[in-house]
Amino acid sequence: MSDFPVLRAVLAKDREPTKVPVKLLQCNEEQCQYEYRPDGNVEWANNYPCHLMELQWQTPPRTILLIKKPNSIDASQAFQQVANFLHGRNLTVMSEQAVLDEFPHLSFLVSIAGAGRQSDCAEDGEANGGVPWQATPDGGLEPSDEDEACGSNSIDAGPSGREERERAKEHRDRALRLADFCVCLGGDGTILWVSGMFKGPCPPVVSFAMGSLGFLTPFDYTEYKPVLDAVMQGRLKMGVRDRLECKVHNDLGQLECTHIVLNEVTVDRGSSPFLTNVCVSCNGRFVTRAQGDGLIIATPTGSTAYSLAAGGSMVHPDVPGILLTPICTQSLSFRPIIFPDSVTLKLEIPVEFPNTASVSFDGKDPITLKKGWSVTVSNSKWPIPILSRAGDDHDWFHGVMECLHWNTRKAQGGFDRAQSGKEEGKRLPARGLMSGE
Repeated sequence: MSDFPVLRAVLAKDREPTKVPVKLLQCNEEQCQYEYRPDGNVEWANNYPCHLMELQWQTPPRTILLIKKPNSIDASQAFQQVANFLHGRNLTVMSEQAVLDEFPHLSFLVSIAGAGRQSDCAEDGEANGGVPWQATPDGGLEPSDEDEACGSNSIDAGPSGREERERAKEHRDRALRLADFCVCLGGDGTILWVSGMFKGPCPPVVSFAMGSLGFLTPFDYTEYKPVLDAVMQGRLKMGVRDRLECKVHNDLGQLECTHIVLNEVTVDRGSSPFLTNVCVSCNGRFVTRAQGDGLIIATPTGSTAYSLAAGGSMVHPDVPGILLTPICTQSLSFRPIIFPDSVTLKLEIPVEFPNTASVSFDGKDPITLKKGWSVTVSNSKWPIPILSRAGDDHDWFHGVMECLHWNTRKAQGGFDRAQSGKEEGKRLPARGLMSGE
C-alpha cells in the first residue's frame, strides 16, 4: 500500500468533516473582542466591530486546499514548489482533479473530487498505488485499512448519470469542508473561482499575485515560504469580504437555483438585441423600473470590477453596502445607488414585457430569465476571509493606485525663478500656438 494515498472515500459517511478550531480577534478604535469558533468557520455577525480580524489557530492546520490559475506555465511551476513545501510541513494538500492529472509525479496530492487518477485503478479493479482515506477521531484524514483502492465505493464505480454526479458533488463538498485554509496561485479570477467552490463557509484564503491585476492578491510569489509560515503560525491580518446570496425564482415562485457571488450579479439582455426591462424592489417595496442594457448588483469588493466600468463608484470593502449600477440605461437621471447591506433586493422581469433577460453570477453560470422570473439578492452570512499583508486599508488603496492608477498624473512643475527672466529685467516670450510652437 502506498504511503501517499489518493482520496477515494473523502470521509467515513458516519462522521462529519471538521477543521481545526480558530479564535478571531476583532478590533476597532474603541474596543477589541475575541470569538472562539470551534468549527473553524468564519461567519458574518452584525456585532463584528470591523471587517479586519486577526486569525489565531487553536491547533496547527492539517489540510490545505491549493488552487492555481489554469493554462499558465508560471503558475504550474509555482504550484509544484508550493505543494512540495506544504507537504514538507506534514500537511495534507488537496487540489482539483484536473491539477492532479497535470502533475502525476506529485503522488501525495489529494483530489477533492473523491476519486483517484484513472491510472490509479487497473482495469481488473485491483489497486495500482492508490489508497483510500478515512476520518480520524480528531477530524483529520488517514489511510484506510481497506486492501483495495478501487472497489465498489469508488466514485467511478456504480450507475452513471445523475446519481453519480450527486455522489461526486457530495464527496467534493465534504472534502472542501476539511480545508483549514486555501492557497491561491493566480489573479483575482482565481479568487472568484475559489469563492464559487464554497457555497457555504469559506476557509481563509492566502493569495499570491500571478495575474494581471491583483486587487485580492497582496503577496508576491517569491515570498511564499515566509508568508505560508506566517499563516500557519497565525501572524497575519485577515480581511472579511462580504458576499451576496442570489436566489432565482420562476414565474410560479418556485426556487430554481441559489448562487453566492463575491463581485456581482448581473441581469442583462444576454444575446438578445432588445433592451431589458427590470422591476427593482427593496424589502418588498417597489423602487424603480429600469430599461436599458441591464443592471448590476455588486458588493464593495466588486465595486472596482464590472460596476466601476459601468459608471459605479469605488467603495471601500469595510463599507457595509450593496451597489445597484445601471448598464447603459435610457434615462440619464438613473444614477448608481448604494443600499445598506441589511436590505433584500429583488429584480423581476415584468409579465407584460415581451423579451427575456439573462442573469450571470460573477460572470459565470448564465441563466435565462423568462417573464415573471425574478432574482432575489441579499447579504450572505458566509463572507470570504482573505489574509492581507498590512490590513485591508493598505492593500485596497495600494490596489486602487497601482492597478487602476487612480488619479495618477504627472505632478505640476514648480516656478523656477532662475529661468523667469527677472534677473535680466525682461519677460520671457509666451509659449504655445500663438508663439509659433
